[in-house]
Amino acid sequence: MGREPKGVRQERAARAAPPDRAPSLPSAMKALRKVRPEAGAELAEVPVPTPGPGEVLVEVEAASICGTDLHIYNWDPWAAGRIHGLPMTFGHEVAGRVAAVGPEVHHLGPGRFVSAEGHLFCGFCPPCRSGRAHICENLRILGVDLDGGFAEYLLIPERNAWEVDRRIPPEVASIHDPFGNAVHTAFSGEGASEIVGATVVVLGCGPIGLFAVGVARAAGARQVIAVEPNEFRQGLAKQMGADSVIDPTKEDPVATVSAATEGHGAEVVLEMSGVPSVIDQGTRMLAPGGRMSLLGLPPGPVSLDLTGAVPDMAADHHPACHRHGRRRPGDHPSLPAGALRRGLRGDDIRKIGKGDPASVTVERRTARWHEPAWTT
Repeated sequence: MGREPKGVRQERAARAAPPDRAPSLPSAMKALRKVRPEAGAELAEVPVPTPGPGEVLVEVEAASICGTDLHIYNWDPWAAGRIHGLPMTFGHEVAGRVAAVGPEVHHLGPGRFVSAEGHLFCGFCPPCRSGRAHICENLRILGVDLDGGFAEYLLIPERNAWEVDRRIPPEVASIHDPFGNAVHTAFSGEGASEIVGATVVVLGCGPIGLFAVGVARAAGARQVIAVEPNEFRQGLAKQMGADSVIDPTKEDPVATVSAATEGHGAEVVLEMSGVPSVIDQGTRMLAPGGRMSLLGLPPGPVSLDLTGAVPDMAADHHPACHRHGRRRPGDHPSLPAGALRRGLRGDDIRKIGKGDPASVTVERRTARWHEPAWTT
């Protein structure tokens, strides 16, 4: 048998005896818990969980507040109908250091810096076995269906712990989950190739909408137009690379986009607000053959003018509507590697966290990521 390559031997040795081996763990930890079905939360002391097979225990260094967390904290109708197991520790946007690992953990060791991916899939249902784990029939959401990351320690499967370069600050690593939502929404049609040279409109510039502005700019959009009523976020959208920002309280977004595109409309519309009237406007500003991807969570049913603004809506496994024309089933090429390599910097991403946390957009990607905005 041939000798193992030197690099592989070194990596194996590093995993077997990591230099930053965790000290003995405490028996208890502080956690922000949703205890009762009412507004509010409590800081409580709970046992530190022990990792089982395939699990890692993460010592939390940073946690971000998502709109989902605000729903849970305020205990609005969505939370009342969705959360079933109280008491529970909420929070799902987390980064930290691996403190301990259970049996059958093969790729991570104590001391590794990771970002948590909050969608726990079973791996056995038909969607999982066909490469669509994001719509797992048994999907569980961290901080919604099981204890989350607003605590000193977090227990997750190894496959949900994504190792991150230590040069990335914890507060940036903790928002990889919502940033990923922006990336997948922007690339949900034909991938990055659909963005290159296109007019891209981002409707709603909460944190994920701002991410999407930067993604579209980095991916080579000809012009990026942001629509946002909040003055502070308008400024952030410009910093993230928007060529123009439309204030919908002062001008008609549909007419303004039409004028900016010489009457052709936008090839790509990314809807991040979840406001029914804004979703309708998005369909009306699409160019023929354009693509609209929906990430925002509407508060209820949404009415669309299918005979006027959307004469032909093609449905596939992406939450997108296509105006004028259908795509072939299975016509979803892989994303080009390194599409964002020349794009966003940590400083750009860090700017986004300075807004009003009370108006953070709840991220939604597909029918089963968090809660479905649109069924597929």
